Amino acid sequence: MSGSGMAIESLRNGRYRVISVLGAGGFGITYQCEDTKHGVTCAIKEYMPEAIATRDPQTGEVIPSADRKRAFLHGKERFLEEAELLMRMNQIPCVVHVWEAFEENHTAYYVMEFLDGRTLKQVMRALGGKLPYTAALEAVVKAGTALDTVHRQAGIFHRDISPENIMVMPDGQVKIIDFGSAKAMAVSENQQFSVVLKPGFAPPEQYASNLSQGSFTDVYAMAGTFYYAVSGTMIPVAPDRLMGVKYERLDRLVPECSKEAADAVDRVLTLDAKFRTQTMSEFIQGILAGQSVVNLTQMPARTGTSDSQSAGETASGISESKSSSWEEPAQDGILAGFRMNDDAHRVPDPISRWQREVAGRDTEIRKTVERTAPPVQDELPTMALPRGPYGWLKVIKGACAGRIFPVEPNRTVTVGRTASKSEIVLNGHPEISGRHFRLLWQPQKKGFYVIDDSINGLYYRGIRLEKGKKYKVLPGDQLGVGSMECVITVGEEQHE
Repeated sequence: MSGSGMAIESLRNGRYRVISVLGAGGFGITYQCEDTKHGVTCAIKEYMPEAIATRDPQTGEVIPSADRKRAFLHGKERFLEEAELLMRMNQIPCVVHVWEAFEENHTAYYVMEFLDGRTLKQVMRALGGKLPYTAALEAVVKAGTALDTVHRQAGIFHRDISPENIMVMPDGQVKIIDFGSAKAMAVSENQQFSVVLKPGFAPPEQYASNLSQGSFTDVYAMAGTFYYAVSGTMIPVAPDRLMGVKYERLDRLVPECSKEAADAVDRVLTLDAKFRTQTMSEFIQGILAGQSVVNLTQMPARTGTSDSQSAGETASGISESKSSSWEEPAQDGILAGFRMNDDAHRVPDPISRWQREVAGRDTEIRKTVERTAPPVQDELPTMALPRGPYGWLKVIKGACAGRIFPVEPNRTVTVGRTASKSEIVLNGHPEISGRHFRLLWQPQKKGFYVIDDSINGLYYRGIRLEKGKKYKVLPGDQLGVGSMECVITVGEEQHE
């Protein structure tokens, strides 16, 4: 038995009985377990960094190397943060659900649902290296919709999207797994990111620790996943693309792909994040363009046994029955054809009750996703500037370019895309939130103050401002709203 192999039989005073090892990587081990209290199968992930720790074969305790204790404790803290992050998303159906985290054996664990499925990469392998176009489209639309919900409701971006981290369930649904690299989308201008990436799916900003990252980072990776799943070919890694290496347009590789969908993929794979499609919902709309009906005809059930999950691939949680939190009926699309042979771990009703107990601690999630921006008004109302000292906001780039909005002194005004939520409305940009930011002009302090309230951020000199924090902006300064596709400036003047 290796130093990191299975050496524990139970956890939490016998509540969780270890059945087998589902997978093991460099930083952890995932076990299939029985929850003896609820009578269900679950998965438990253990923090076990094999490079800096070993296991006592007698006690099962994890022992860090004498000179790496600080690194071990830092990693354990990050591991528990991952568990906390996942528990915040327990009401999002397509994200792997985590029920609890605890410390034992001098290390940390978290308990999650057992996913009796296969990764998208395993499904591709079983079909010869790629998916039928409509199957890939179905998988990416479902996964993208889930991530759009994560971005909007939890304010978190994944940073490690690839076919290995999208699981296809026996009923055709998908689950997003492995949030170990995830970050909150509200970051300060001096935020340092760890360099975590998958070549071929990671955009250029992930190759540096000091470049802005956000929902647009996941959108790039999802487009790379779609490209790979439907063509069997990965796009060139970002550094090579920056040096001029090109990729083949998707509609040239895949006849079923429409020009509109290929255009949408190209927009998402833009190397400069400022000019890239910013939201997952916009990308989904793009790849569905030209598809009057997405044909999700049932494929024949898979025969024989699939390749077992490799040790380096993430294994997760509980084989889920019909969940009371899922508002849509089960869909028997193409993906539902990949059914597993082993139904022994189908979850009985207690897990649904357990899930409802966890979900009850949070507020009800929003069930619809904003997908389109209101159309740009053909006739823009004229707004007269007041007499006397006045402040103003001017749009210098974007759909409303040229418009000037007066700003009253010493009163906070809201700026965004929706008239019901904002006093200053910037139409024509889906990446702008309904209420994007707050603006305050204080002439006595000779400046303006902004507070970002948005999903996609407020940018000053290309740096994303920290969400919820007040920043002073001087007259003449320029701000990107949601991206650099809509740029505004502010100013103040004395009336002559």
